Amino acid sequence: NFREEMWWVFSAYLIGNVVCQASTQGWIFPGDPACEASQTYHDNSIDVLKPQYFDVTNNGKINLLNDPYTCNMYNASNAADIIAHSKQQFITTSCDYTSFSSLVHSTANVKSAINTFLSFLQETNFTGIEIDCESYEMWTSSDFSAYISFLTQLGNTLHNNGFQLMIDGPAIDSEDTQGAYPNFLYESFEGVPVDYIVSMVYDNQYAYQSGVAVAPNNWTVDCTNWMISKISDINRIVIGMPSYGYYGPLGTQQITEDTKNQTESMPGYATALRDSGSFEMMWTNQGVFYDYQDTEGLDSKRKLIESLGIQHISVWHLGGNDWFSQ
Repeated sequence: NFREEMWWVFSAYLIGNVVCQASTQGWIFPGDPACEASQTYHDNSIDVLKPQYFDVTNNGKINLLNDPYTCNMYNASNAADIIAHSKQQFITTSCDYTSFSSLVHSTANVKSAINTFLSFLQETNFTGIEIDCESYEMWTSSDFSAYISFLTQLGNTLHNNGFQLMIDGPAIDSEDTQGAYPNFLYESFEGVPVDYIVSMVYDNQYAYQSGVAVAPNNWTVDCTNWMISKISDINRIVIGMPSYGYYGPLGTQQITEDTKNQTESMPGYATALRDSGSFEMMWTNQGVFYDYQDTEGLDSKRKLIESLGIQHISVWHLGGNDWFSQ
């Protein structure tokens, strides 16, 4: 009848608007120098918190990170605090190539992983799981096919039980860069039950040498546009951006990442100038290059990304770094 039809229309409207709401997201990794993560999310309004509670062992088993002497690892109190200070919560699960391969190519490991994830989400009432398996340049076509199968099974199970799935991927800005990751194709996630797809648009310094930005603006724009061209629903796209910095002898690959708090004690900190091509703060002292992010730079980078139509921003990382002004 008419009343029932209007109820469904109104429900669809509400669901659509919830899904499309913009969000700021923050990754939380275990251990130093991120032990001040809780201060960041206590002092600021962050929509989505993403603690790394799991990794994957070399034999493809899901491993809960719960060392009581390491900050930001799982315990009931930490999980409750995460829920109390966010609208959504995703459990980040990290793996390298060996552990990734052992997981996705084993039917038994895939089944065990899905059961572990589902049981943990039901216990904690978190929103979902985020899969962060990197070393994408090493993936084979067989690896990628197995990954898609794994995500399909995991995503369907999570969705059937009211949970969500997010995945991470490399920053790709051009066909040349795609060539470095021939077996990771963003367009292949069309139709796969994944709610959010993250492009980690940072770590640019590792492709060059000390002396360049973590995330240059033109590169950020190109990587974002690449995602938009490959994923039809822009509301599935999440752009990862940095809040961390680094230092190292100028023109070398001797790069050490650090937080804003750590950077403040470095020699020459007061001489830093803003780089117009990245909004990042930079200086050189006695042959060592330093780079850090501050609130002004974070605000500008976020505004740049959102100007391209992106609704979701994820920041690496909470703890010892600045956050947005609002």
